[in-house]
Order: sequence, then structure tokens, then C-alpha cells
Amino acid sequence: MDSNFKQRYMTEWMKILYGDFPKYFETTIHDIIQQNTLLQEGFPTDSDIMYVKGIAYFSKIAAIGSNPNRYELHSDLKERVQNLFNDKAEMADETVIIQGYLRRILNLSTVEEDICMLLPDNIKSHLIQKHFHLNPNVFSTITKEKQLEFQKRNKQFSDLITERMLTNLLLTG
Repeated sequence: MDSNFKQRYMTEWMKILYGDFPKYFETTIHDIIQQNTLLQEGFPTDSDIMYVKGIAYFSKIAAIGSNPNRYELHSDLKERVQNLFNDKAEMADETVIIQGYLRRILNLSTVEEDICMLLPDNIKSHLIQKHFHLNPNVFSTITKEKQLEFQKRNKQFSDLITERMLTNLLLTG
């Protein structure tokens, strides 16, 4: 295993699990800004600005000298914005938890085949995908007993990853 092996896996896993959320957030905020302008009886543009608790949100930076629409958040959209920001906060908390779980897998792994043993089947195919190349001449150093014990102790984390994978399908689908 090369020295960057574990970091490459962690980076790839986090991209697979959480890489779609920033695009979802950006698209949703843009949609909310457009709806906000309409509710304020304005004509939506790509450079509209919406203020939420004094913070400006915009989809596109307005050109110098332009005069974009500027509106406070309409009351009809407050719940939707709150839900979006709650999702973002939950995502940040979840990311820390999942990184810890995946680091435990990587720390226990001395060969790539160990990772394959430690990841539960329900998430293995999603996280391994095409980036994992098993060497038929290398065997895992993880015993079946250690594998089962690790998976049992960490089931709540693999379940959280399964939930994230389903959420991602809804976000991108």
C-alpha cells in the first residue's frame, strides 16, 4: 500500500457520500431566491439578492453598476429556508461521525482487502465501486470473527451511510 492510499480512499468516500449536497444546496437556494422575488412582486433575475437574518444570499454576483432586486425573506418561505439550513447543519454533524467510522476502517486495514472485509455488504458496493482493485494474490489480514465483531459494533454507522446513500438518490433523482 502506498502512503497516500488511506487519504485517497477517504477523499473518494466523502465525495461519494457528500459531494452532491453543495450542488443541491446551491440549486435550492437559487430556487428560493427566485420564489422570494416573485412573492415580493418583483421580476426574478439571476442576480437577485435575498436577505435571511441580515445575511445576503445570491445565485450570481451582480455586475458592477447593476441594480439587482434586494428583498428580505418572505414569510411564506421561512420554513423552507429553515429546513434547508437544518439539513446543512445535520450534514456537517453527520460528516464528522461518518469520517470517524471510515477512519476506523482505514486504521484497521493494512491491505485493501481488509477494507473489503470491514465494510458491510449494504454499503461496500457503493463505496468501493470502480476504485477498488483486489489483488488475487493478497488476502485480508482481518479474521471472520474480527470482521463480524467490527460490523456489529459499528452497525449504526453503516446504517447512517445507507440512509445517506438513499438521501443522495432523492437529492439527485
